[in-house]
Amino acid sequence: MRTGIAAAAQIASLQVSEQALAVQLILEAAKEVLYIGDRNFGVWRVVRAARQGGGHALVRLTKVRAGRLLGKKHWPAFLDQAVLWSPSSHDQIDPGLTKESVPGRLLILKARRPGHRPQILYLFTTLTDVQAYPPERLLELYGWRWRVELNFRTVKATLEMDQSEAKSADMVRKEFYAGLMAYNLVRGLMAAAAVQSDCSPTELSFSKVHLLLASVMTELFMTWMSAPARKNRLLWLLAEASQARLPRRRKPRQNEPRAQYYKPQVFPKIKGSRQQARAALKNAR
Repeated sequence: MRTGIAAAAQIASLQVSEQALAVQLILEAAKEVLYIGDRNFGVWRVVRAARQGGGHALVRLTKVRAGRLLGKKHWPAFLDQAVLWSPSSHDQIDPGLTKESVPGRLLILKARRPGHRPQILYLFTTLTDVQAYPPERLLELYGWRWRVELNFRTVKATLEMDQSEAKSADMVRKEFYAGLMAYNLVRGLMAAAAVQSDCSPTELSFSKVHLLLASVMTELFMTWMSAPARKNRLLWLLAEASQARLPRRRKPRQNEPRAQYYKPQVFPKIKGSRQQARAALKNAR
C-alpha cells in the first residue's frame, strides 16, 4: 500500500464484473494480507474470498446493505457491533467459494478531516479483535485506500494507459501487462530511493522519477557499456530519484465547486435526416 506497486492484475470481458475479478485475485494472491475496498467491493463474495484465502477484509458498505446486515431501522451515531454476514439470495457465489457465513464487526463512524465536511462511513471488517484494531485504527487503515485511486490516476494519465489503440485481444493484453511492468519498475525505483533518502515513497514524484528512468533506460542496455559504468549510472539514477521530492504547499488549496463548466455549442441543429445533411455538404464542396 505504501509503495503503490501492483501485485497482480486480471483481464476479462466487459460482461465480467469487478467483484468477480476481485474474487479471482484474492483466491490466487498471498494469504495473510488485509484487503481494503470501497462500496463497490463491500459485498459478501469479496469478504468470503478474503477469509477463505487466509486474509482479512476491511470494506465500506452502502447504507442499504449495512441496514440489512444490522437489521435495524434506527441508526446510532456510533456503532461497533459483532455481526455474522450470511449470503442472501441476491449474493453470487463464485466457483471455489463456500456458502459459510463470515463473522466480523459492523462499524458506523463519522470521519472528520480539516477543511472537509464530516462523512458517515459504514464499515465491515473481519478483524474481530477490538483491542488490536480499535475503530480509530480501522478508520486510519481505510483512509489509505484513497492512495489506490491516486495510483490509478498515475497509470491512466502519466503512463497514458487509459485507452488502447490495439486491434486484437492479444495485443491489448500485451500492452496492458507491459504498461504495468513499466509502472512497477518506476514504483520499485521510488521504493529504493525512499529507503536511501529515509522518507516515504509517497513523498516522491512519480512523473519526475519516470522521466529520470526513461532518460537512462536505453543507455543502460547498450552493449558497449561496461559493468562498472552501468553500476555507476544506476547509483546516479538512485541518487537523483531520492531527490525527486514533491513540493510542500505552504497553504491549503482553495475550495472549488464540484461542478463542470461546459462551453455552449455553436453548431446548428440538423434539419432533416443526417443522410440529407451529408448530401448537402457534398454538394456545397
